[in-house]
Amino acid sequence: MHEKMQKEFINTASHELRTPILPILGISNILNSSIKDDEQIELLDVITRNANRLKKLSEDILDTSKIESNLLNLNKEHIALRKVIQNTIDDYEKELVIENVNIEFSVSDDFVIYADKTRIGQVISNLISNSIKFIHKQKDCNISITVEKGAIYENYGGSDSISSSSKHMVVVTVKDNGKGVEEENLQSSLQPHFRELG
Repeated sequence: MHEKMQKEFINTASHELRTPILPILGISNILNSSIKDDEQIELLDVITRNANRLKKLSEDILDTSKIESNLLNLNKEHIALRKVIQNTIDDYEKELVIENVNIEFSVSDDFVIYADKTRIGQVISNLISNSIKFIHKQKDCNISITVEKGAIYENYGGSDSISSSSKHMVVVTVKDNGKGVEEENLQSSLQPHFRELG
């Protein structure tokens, strides 16, 4: 009973958070097209940036609630992974106010995958956000994102080998020049793997 009430509260809270955020963003967009003063534009950017953060937070809370309730639906389609990641990086660079953060992106091929474009973007966005959160106080903050083809390995007789029926996958790696994950937190870390088509 307690768990059910908790889930209902989280679900309601995430929806209630979105209610005031959407008109703030709507009005900010209207003002952005009419304001000419540089100082006022800068202040409006701060409002918009933080409203978007709250919007993202409410969406993440709602998604978590859906995952725990097995209600999260994935809208899978054929997508170009390079474009999804580049768009996510571009969105971050537009809103980035920390000048010492540098994001580099390298992809070995034009991978086309069958996945939920929005969710893939969310994963990449969360990993970038996490990196910035922990390294932004450094003098130089470097984040690198690489995309490569990998393989699913199976263990035979104690040695790793690729089985005849093994499938390829796409491995997305996000690295930064921070101190890294603490040893005791390694078990809870997440490394996303997105399976390639064909």
